[in-house]
Order: sequence, then structure tokens, then C-alpha cells
Amino acid sequence: EVDAVFAANDAHAIGFLSGLRAAGLLRNGPATEQPVAVIGLGDLEMGRLIAPSLSTIRVHGDAIGRTAAKLILTRDGPRHVDLGFELVLRDSG
Repeated sequence: EVDAVFAANDAHAIGFLSGLRAAGLLRNGPATEQPVAVIGLGDLEMGRLIAPSLSTIRVHGDAIGRTAAKLILTRDGPRHVDLGFELVLRDSG
């Protein structure tokens, strides 16, 4: 039995929620009332506007780009880099 889904991006997660709704499995309300927790990646605005609102991982693309460029240009070798991803919990998860 599946109780959670982590989608590759918010668009896929929204599609999965749509499938749950079509199957009559989706409820309006908080995450604790949902039969399956759904979390996306990217924090699309649409995810905030749908019901239930989509839980997501917020990424900071500009910071990722700057960090990647710096690592390539400095060639300092492997290291751990915190890119500041954020878990944004909403009604879907």
C-alpha cells in the first residue's frame, strides 16, 4: 500500500493529485486527511493555488547556478555544498 509519493517536479505531483481526484481518493482539507501524501519539487505557483495545496521542495535555481559556476571556475575539488533547499509543507503532504 502506497502512503506517500515524491514526484520529480511539481507538475508531475499536480498530475498525480489530479489522478487521485479522478479516482475519488482525494479529500479537501489538511494533509492529515489525505489518503496519500504528495510532495513535488520546484514550488510552482500553481501548487499554492490548487486544492489541496501542494507540499513541495523549494529550490533556489539562481544560487545553484552561481555555486556551480564557482565550483567549475575554482576547481577546488569535491566538497559538500548546502544549496538551501526548503521543505514547504502544505495540505497535500
